[in-house]
This record gives sequence, C-alpha cells and structure tokens, in this order.
Amino acid sequence: MSPWPAPAAAGQTLAPLGATAGAAAALLGAAALLAAGMLRRPEAACEAAPGDAFSAERALRHVREIARAPRPLGSAEHRRVRAHLVRELTGLGLTCEVQRATVVDESDGMRPGATVRIAADVANVVAVLPGAEGASRRPAVVLVAHYDTVPASPGANDNAVAVAALLETARALAGSRGKLANDVVFLFTDAEEIGQLGARAFVERHALRERIGVVLNFEARGSRGPALMFETGRNAPAAYRHLERAAAHQYTSSLFREVYKRMPNATDFSAFERAGAPGFNFAHIGGYTHYHSASDTPEAVEPQTLQHHGSYALTLARRLGEADLAALRGAEGEETVFFTLPTGRLVRYPARWTVPLAVATAVVWLAALALLVRGRGLDAGITALGAAAALLPTAAVALAAQTAGARLGARRPEFAYYGHPSRFGGLFLSGIVAANLAAHTLLAWAFGRAGHPLELAAGATVWWLLPMLLTARAAPCLGYLLSWPLLGCAAGLALIGHGPLPAALAGLALVTAGPVCLMGPLVALTYTALSQRLSAVPSLVTSWVCMALYAPLGALTAALGRPLPAALAVAALALAAAGLRPGRDRARYRGVLYALDADRGRAVLASVEPETVAGPGAPGAPEHGPLPEFFGAEDHRYFHAETAPAELAAPAAVVTGTDASAGRRTVTLCLASRRGAAEAVLFLDGARVLHYEVDGCPGEGRGGEDDDWSLWLYGLPAEGRTVTVTVADDGPLRLRLMDRTDGVPPGALPPGDGPPGTALPAPALGSGMLCNATWVSASTALA
Repeated sequence: MSPWPAPAAAGQTLAPLGATAGAAAALLGAAALLAAGMLRRPEAACEAAPGDAFSAERALRHVREIARAPRPLGSAEHRRVRAHLVRELTGLGLTCEVQRATVVDESDGMRPGATVRIAADVANVVAVLPGAEGASRRPAVVLVAHYDTVPASPGANDNAVAVAALLETARALAGSRGKLANDVVFLFTDAEEIGQLGARAFVERHALRERIGVVLNFEARGSRGPALMFETGRNAPAAYRHLERAAAHQYTSSLFREVYKRMPNATDFSAFERAGAPGFNFAHIGGYTHYHSASDTPEAVEPQTLQHHGSYALTLARRLGEADLAALRGAEGEETVFFTLPTGRLVRYPARWTVPLAVATAVVWLAALALLVRGRGLDAGITALGAAAALLPTAAVALAAQTAGARLGARRPEFAYYGHPSRFGGLFLSGIVAANLAAHTLLAWAFGRAGHPLELAAGATVWWLLPMLLTARAAPCLGYLLSWPLLGCAAGLALIGHGPLPAALAGLALVTAGPVCLMGPLVALTYTALSQRLSAVPSLVTSWVCMALYAPLGALTAALGRPLPAALAVAALALAAAGLRPGRDRARYRGVLYALDADRGRAVLASVEPETVAGPGAPGAPEHGPLPEFFGAEDHRYFHAETAPAELAAPAAVVTGTDASAGRRTVTLCLASRRGAAEAVLFLDGARVLHYEVDGCPGEGRGGEDDDWSLWLYGLPAEGRTVTVTVADDGPLRLRLMDRTDGVPPGALPPGDGPPGTALPAPALGSGMLCNATWVSASTALA
C-alpha cells in the first residue's frame, strides 16, 4: 500500500496512513543522527594509555611547551621551539638534522597582474626513524607539520597540535617492538605561514627528496572539529586502501579536493603534490575565530581533535611503513571519486564512471516518472508546478539567512576579521535548518491538501537531475553527491507510488537515506568552511536536501497538519535569535599599526576599527583607505590619521656595488634593520626589474614588469641581507626599504583607546595582517 491512497475525486484530500507518518519521522530522525555521527572524533586517550598507542594527553604536554608565545620566522621563540624539537627527537633515538636554506619564492598577488616576492632563510627539522635492513634504499614515509606561526598568534592549533601529534607518533613508533619495513621521516617545516618556503626547500634540495614515497601533512584552520582529509596527491588512488583501513573515525570526500583545487589557498602539501608525490592532507576547521589569533592558546585545543590527528598519523605511518611504497608511487594516477558512508567505510571508484552513472540515473528517474504517470495518474503540469514551487522556499530562506547572518552578525567585533561568530554559531545554523524545514514542510502540506503530494515530490527532484547532468563532466568528483541520492529518490518514489505498505516504507527509506546521509554533513561543513558571512550556502544545501524529502515531509504534514510547519518556524526564529545574540564575554580586537616615513618625518596611526583613530584623544580626523605611500599596491583599507613622529632608527640600504652595461644596471645592496627587525620589504618604484638575487639565490624573474616591484624579506639577520637587482637602465632609480617590529611605540595609542590588555591584537587575516606593528620607511635615490 502506498503512503497515499489512490487518487481521490475532485475536492477530496489525500491523507497518508498514520503508520507511514510515524515511519517517516523515524527515518528522518535516524538519518539525521547517522549524518551527525559521520563528523564524530575519537575519544582522547589518557596519560596511562599503552606506550605503543597515541595519547592526546601526552601530546598536550608538547602543545603547552611549543605554544607559549608566537614563533614567527627569525624570532627567539622560533629558535627555542626548533631546539625543543631537535632535543625531543634526538632523545627518542631518531637521526636528526636541521636543514638550512635560502629560498626565494614568487606567487600571484591580491591585485590582478601583481606578484608577491618573498625571501627567507629557512630551518627545517628533519628526523628519520630507521626501518628494517635495506630501508635506506627504499622510498620512505614522510610525515609533515610546520612549526612556525604568524606574528599575532601563539599557534596552539596552527600548528602546535600537528607538531605535537607527530612527536607523540614518533615516540609510539620508536618504542614499538621491531622495525617497520620502511624509514619514517618526520619533517617539521619552517616558513609555511609566509609561503610554504620550508617545504619547497625540502622538496627541491634535501637529499631525502628522491626517497619520498608517500606524504602525510597535518594542518589547522581553527581549534576544534574532526580532522578532515581534504587533499590528495596525484597518484593517491593506490593509497586509498590504506586510508580506509587506518582510522576508525574518518570523514572525507572527493568534493573537498574538487573545491580546494579551485581555491587560492596552499599548504606545505602543495610542494609535495607538485612534485608528484602520493599522499594525504589533513586539517581541522572548526572554531575558525581562533585561527591566526592571539586566542589560539593551549587552552583552545580540544583533546579529541588532537587525538584524531594522532590516530591518523600513527595508524597510517604503521600501515604505510610496511607497504610497498615503490609500487605505490609508481602506480598510474587516475582521478578518483571517494566518500565516506555512515558506517565509516570509504567508497571509491574512477571518476570516469561519473558520466555513465549520471546517464543511468537519469534513465531510472525518467522510468520512475513514467510509472507514476501510468500507475498513479501523476499530473505532468502539476509536477512542473511543483518543481517551480520548490524554488520559492529555497530562495526565501537563503535570502533571510544571508541577510540575518551577515548584517546582524556584523555587530560582533570578530566579524570584521572572520565573518563568523566566536560563539553560538551552532544555534544560528540550527535556526537555518529549522527555517528550511518549516518552509518546505509548509509547501508539502499545501500540495498534500490539494491532493498532489506525489507531484511535488517528483517535480522537486528535477533540481537534483539538472545539476547532476551539468556537472558530470565538468566536476566529476562531486557527482556522487547528486547521482546516488537521486537514484534512491527515483526508485523510492516508484515504490511509494505502486507498492504495498512494506514496499512504500522501503521507498521512504530510499528517498531519505541518500540525501540526508551524503549531503547532511555538508550543511555543517559549508557553514564552518565558508563562515556565517555566506550563510546562504548552508541554507541552499539544506534546501537541496529538503527538495528530495517531500515524500516523508508530506506524510508528516498529512498526519500533523499546519501545526508542524508553524512549530518549526517558531523554533527557527528562537534558534536564530539565540545564535545572533552578542554574548557577555565577546572579545574586543585592536587592529592598529604605526607607520613612520623617516625621510619626511611624517607618521601615521592606522586602525581597522575607527574608534582607535576617531575616539577621545585620537590624533585627528581620520580618513579611510589604503596606505600606498607605505605599502604600495597592498589594498588593505584602514582608518588613519597623522600623528606625532617617534624617534625611531630608519632601516639601512647600503649600496655595495654597481655595474652598468648594455642598457642594464646591476645594483648590489646590503639591507639591514637598525631596530633589530626580523622582517622588511624592499620597494623599487617604477623600475623594470630584469633579474634579482637574495644572498646569491636567484628569483624566478616572474612579474618583472610590475610598476610597483617589491620583495619581502623574513628572518632578516642583524648583519643584513645582500640583494642584487638588475634593472633596465632607463632613468633614475629610487628604492625604499621598510622594516617591521611588533607592537606600536609607547604613547602612540590615544588615551581613550583603553589600557593595554583590554583588547586582543587583530588576527593575521585581511587588513589585520599588517597590524600590531611599527613600520619605518626610508628611501635612497640612485642617479
């Protein structure tokens, strides 16, 4: 028996059986619980855990030791942590060395056509746990985590959690009986935060680069949540079987890789991926408002998240340590679709199957509709109306979520940097889900009352069919999200329309399971990954799921009537209001910088927040915009006003050699900071740079036609750095050197801005990247 009786006479309504409504509620609840459980993490193991097991409590000791303070490249903390790593690894009996190299890197800038040039002396910590006899002649397992931070953050999560996970993994492996077949390399990279320079130095110059068998990189973009495997190496298909069997708690998807490869983001894994190494990249992304923030302290670390990273590191190291890595690396790479089931099983198949699967799904969908038209008298016109009507709640709730999430959320101080709340975000997301359920349930009630529940259920699935067909070839690795749920919906609707009650209940299960279990976890992940500033996206994902669920929603509304959508609407409003409330302990941020032009004796106080330069005691009437006289083409915008110049020593750019011939001029400079700054930037205004070197290391020469050529120098030594620049000799050359130190000069902040310690320094994101600093600029003109 169908959930709905045979078509009624005109004016009659269709009412599902009570048993069907109860089954629909049970199925929806069970599927939701399964979807939520897919993002679970393992429990944190205590100090007393067996010695050959991973213990988050033991690893937390390393987090507390490493994340005492920020450790940007060139700082005293950076050197202290490096010494700690060497001491710990040597104490475990591993062969340990520090790889030092000068690296020059170029990448695309924020402005179209601009190039960011970076140079630094990096110091990677490389330790090897020897394998069995002959392992030194075989490929090795390489576990990677960076140990540097941005200047604004102690980096407990980014990336002390990963570093601690690898140290605890090294301890567990070193204390195990017997040796693994392969060497295990523990690589703690430097300078990840400024452009993955340490990873590049290892891949290009270290002796072990030829023995990279498989790479496991561990990262963070937050403070909690599961460790997600979000990126794979080029030849990863052969490695998936190890990933599937390595961890009891895992959630991964080829969707992550499909999206990530289209984004400008990069991690240390990028250097290995470009080199063709197989492997996996892991990160946790919950708790985004701790990312690159002074609040990223050991207290912000969740032991379960640390345990999840460690479980992956230890179990994969053991499995891959016994694997034939030569065969793994030599395997033919093929784009692969993969995703996790609620059971934890990893499903994978070649991406070339996506198009045939989409075609087969479309055929089944058409066959199901044909059966419903013949057997249930499905009205084609009303089915088309149902498809169009399903877009109304989708658009309305997405617009409301976007407006409320962005505008009301902006009342919180952290929103200016993160576009996301530090608290109550889960409540707001729950409100979005409830609002979508309310809107779509109301539509299901309306169509059910009119006697056309199946028309709505069938018509709405067209919004799964069309994207499936459009993306099958363009983005094959996300096709599983559309094909398998739609296949279940088509078969389920056919059973609902024709089968007896047991078959109809099976149909409800098919309709419910795929959309909720495969798409459900993405509701939370899109909200976390894209931030509340883009609340429309998780709302659209939720609506997408709802458009596949009109059959069970229709069964519920036929039994419960209008009170169900009304109750859901009230719940949505209550949850959204609770999620948008400010909170008593909301943080206050101060994104402020002081910039001094030593040539003209002119100083500027600039801030992301207007009250710093516009409140009581502020230096003057502020303007709002970029600061090109200091930062060139950087487009970060600040409230800024002139202030009293401080007595600060300007950086020195000493010309140590010049040569002019054949229309070219080569200038050799010694660049140094008289204030002990570890960071500086060299500008050559209007010069056509043809070639440059930093301490003998040549740049790539990309973007030499920039009107605003710049080179960022990190880890600047006290004796200075030698930079050689060759330019087209077509006129006078003006160079400008600007150095950076942490904090602002005493007395630079206006009295009305509050005492020190009342606000967190701005996180190193967006305009905050240049804040919490004093910049001093000086120019040199060469005829």
